[in-house]
Amino acid sequence: ILVSLTFTLFGVDYFLQSRHSSDAKAKVNGQEISKQDFDLHFRRNAQLQDISQLNTSNEAHLKQQVLNDMIVNSLSVQAANNNGFSVSKNQVNTSIVSIPQFQEKGRFSQMRYTQALSGALYTPDSFQQEVKQGMLSYICKSVIIVI
Repeated sequence: ILVSLTFTLFGVDYFLQSRHSSDAKAKVNGQEISKQDFDLHFRRNAQLQDISQLNTSNEAHLKQQVLNDMIVNSLSVQAANNNGFSVSKNQVNTSIVSIPQFQEKGRFSQMRYTQALSGALYTPDSFQQEVKQGMLSYICKSVIIVI
């Protein structure tokens, strides 16, 4: 009975946490930025910070900066898509294999790529999506500058 009660309480707690964590952090033109995506972006950015400098005030500032960056990126990608711009998977892959951090002796290294993604909390799919969004965002910002 004690074991069943323990599993039940943990199960209910897990269910409530998973429902709570799926709440949207923000909505940009109807597109949600999930709390899970925000937390992942925050952890990536926090890794780049000096841990000794990260206090409650700096953490709050970093969280706001990450959210603002995600909103601006989402707006840029939406604008690019709405104006008919797109980036193919082949273009994304070509861009990725040309990144110097993923090369060894002038050639793409799958091992370096995998290690770098793992250390930066990316999967190959999530990194490809991030690169694609970055390219779309860049296109949108370039068009705005030209106009």
